[in-house]
Amino acid sequence: MDIHDIQTLYGRLPQAGALVKYLEDASVKSVFLKDIVGSALPTLFAGIAPRLDNTFLFVMQDADEAGYFYNDLLPAVLNTAERKLRRKSRPNNKRILQK
Repeated sequence: MDIHDIQTLYGRLPQAGALVKYLEDASVKSVFLKDIVGSALPTLFAGIAPRLDNTFLFVMQDADEAGYFYNDLLPAVLNTAERKLRRKSRPNNKRILQK
């Protein structure tokens, strides 16, 4: 099991689905997640980000917390972007078989 598998599991949690619905609501301007610690927030966000088309701003308590969050989230975001690029660059096998 790698980090992508864990992010996918986090993204499938009922709480993640509820958060996605909340974030998709245009009337919601801010969200505060209480008692979420360690790498749970970047892992959760990496799990739900592919389902969201919004831009988000995360505000942390201090520079250290922001640095940890950034360092946890960046590999997840880059990994997701890389997978999307690979999917787009792969030829469509159905088309190849039809020709």
